[in-house]
Amino acid sequence: MCLSVCGVDLAVRKERCTGYALITIYDDNSAELTRLNCLHGLAEVVEEAVKDRVSVVAVDAPISGGGRVREVEREMWRRGFKVLPPSMPWMRELTKLGEVLASNLRRLGVEVIETHPSSDLRSSGVGSVPELLNMLGVKSRGDRLPRVASSRDLRDAVIAAVVAYCYVTGCVEPVEASGDVIYLIRKLSS
Repeated sequence: MCLSVCGVDLAVRKERCTGYALITIYDDNSAELTRLNCLHGLAEVVEEAVKDRVSVVAVDAPISGGGRVREVEREMWRRGFKVLPPSMPWMRELTKLGEVLASNLRRLGVEVIETHPSSDLRSSGVGSVPELLNMLGVKSRGDRLPRVASSRDLRDAVIAAVVAYCYVTGCVEPVEASGDVIYLIRKLSS
């Protein structure tokens, strides 16, 4: 039986693209980026995750903290990662959405983790999404990668999906502080 994980790049406004990327891990341990979509609103994200029988969702948004600066952001800053403070007005909205999404998915038995895609690329030592997928052996059909190059929302969703993949395969590095965790991809290149 295969395992599905996904990455979500949340949009604050429902009319904007919420990136959704699905990685399927097959019985032979091979993996493939099997879906890449723009969704609109939390209900669509939950619906797709349930339909895809996702076990882990990595979200590019704060999923706790109520819009205040958490110790985990301070730890990211200390490590040189440029995360935005959740106390900014639009980040407060994003955090609220992230908290609701995480709560809705967890009620359905889906594990939800938090990540930060631009920090993931930096922590992995990899310069691009195609290189990241290649280094981890995650296949992708040719029509998906050009879409990633043309949309930051889709690019960040794919990186978040890779974090979910690494979470289940053991190539993440957690940044923890005061009970909050942001998962990053462990260094992959020399």
